Amino acid sequence: MKENWVYRRGDLYLANLGVPVGSKQVGVRPVVVLQNDVGNYYAPTITIVPLTSKIEKKRKQPTHFFLRKAKGLAKPSMVLAEQLDTCDNICVIRHLGRVSKGQMRGIDEAVRIQLGYYIPEQAEKKRQGKCRKDGEEGDG
Repeated sequence: MKENWVYRRGDLYLANLGVPVGSKQVGVRPVVVLQNDVGNYYAPTITIVPLTSKIEKKRKQPTHFFLRKAKGLAKPSMVLAEQLDTCDNICVIRHLGRVSKGQMRGIDEAVRIQLGYYIPEQAEKKRQGKCRKDGEEGDG
């Protein structure tokens, strides 16, 4: 951890994600911290999602979340939840700002889709009021 730095979930940092390997987002770029704050305090690594400002080149995917503006971002950017990564704290260069609570909810939804934790709203509405019992077959 950088001297006196406390990483917080939802913070924006500039980080060096390394050298190119395949389609992985690399180089010096903004990232959003996803990791919980307890892990952020104790761990020598942080879980992040990278951002890109080349939004016109990116296909709109359910794992993308568009940040029109956020405190600390110089230009509109796309969160790439399909590029979820863990990096060493020494890769973090400097603090940029923080996303809003609403933006973090959108990023969380994109991450849930990436990890397969997403339940479409229509399916959730059908399940409301019905608790599945242990041993019952479900939709997951």
